[in-house]
Amino acid sequence: MTLVSTCAFTLRDASANDAMAIQDIYAARVLTGLASFEEAPSDAPKMARRMKVIEAYSLHAHLGF
Repeated sequence: MTLVSTCAFTLRDASANDAMAIQDIYAARVLTGLASFEEAPSDAPKMARRMKVIEAYSLHAHLGF
């Protein structure tokens, strides 16, 4: 038996417009996961600021937010 699966997606740079969606994903992990040192999730404006700092200093070396 051969199982063939296809998955289409687009990989692109994140922008400040993505901060709310990124914050939603991040908040769920902060509230329910064990891999964060934060006690409360950051809001979207703070996440957007973090993204700008990471982008400015890492020269696009990061994989994702």
